[in-house]
Amino acid sequence: MKLKSLGIALGLALGVANSASALDMYANSIFEDDNLDRVVLDVNGNGLLDVGDRLRSVVEIVKISDVFGFYPSIVLSGGGQPELTGIAEIEVVAKIPTGLPGQFVLQFGPSAAFTATYGAGAMTAFFVDGANNLDVATCGSAAACEAAAIDGAHWATFGFGDADDQWFSVGLDSFAAAAGLPGASKVATFNYAMSMLVNNTGRIVNEQNVPCVIGFSCAGDAKPDMIGSGDVLGGLGLHPDWDARSDFDYTLSVVPEPTTLALLGIGLLGAGVMGRRRKQ
Repeated sequence: MKLKSLGIALGLALGVANSASALDMYANSIFEDDNLDRVVLDVNGNGLLDVGDRLRSVVEIVKISDVFGFYPSIVLSGGGQPELTGIAEIEVVAKIPTGLPGQFVLQFGPSAAFTATYGAGAMTAFFVDGANNLDVATCGSAAACEAAAIDGAHWATFGFGDADDQWFSVGLDSFAAAAGLPGASKVATFNYAMSMLVNNTGRIVNEQNVPCVIGFSCAGDAKPDMIGSGDVLGGLGLHPDWDARSDFDYTLSVVPEPTTLALLGIGLLGAGVMGRRRKQ
């Protein structure tokens, strides 16, 4: 059997099985987003991110891709796919100088204001909406953007629920400076690993191995549910409510639906039969 035949069988199985899902995704998916970010609490009013300061973001997932690149990306908010949006809020819990001017490692944890709404440990919440009403490029004020981001059905909540969960950045600590930089300017890089605290996706989520590299501690069993990374970018030209843009990718691994496995088996059986016929 040729690998091309196997790929076709896999693609057909996935496509048919997911047609009944509220939100299509691959067994190993990369979620790609565009975000708007703002500081909602500057505890000492100095214009810098310090311990106790809080950041809040509006999240728009733009597409879902297969981790291995076997299948085409699923574009959201169009082509029959629902909108997947969300909000996040994180609090600075540690600030460590890197030795470079204005550059710090910032470690983040849950915000009490956010967990009061979304539960213990919550740091980001996602919603599925049939109406495509959030575009971070045009949504304007924080109130308008957040209202559009959370008006769907609650899809999932991620946050700190295990010893291996972590969220940190490396870069500038001045959000005032970030707000004046062009959108293509990189302000900081983020990395995070979180637990799935609420799962309304209709899928069983697998744990993933977090990379034991500089920055990521390997506490606990080093197997979170979500792993992600991305960049914080300049906020020049945004509505005054926002300080920066950001662009993150995160991965989820889910157990394939039973129908996917059944169709995959049928596809492999059919491909095997075709192979035998060619040999006759």
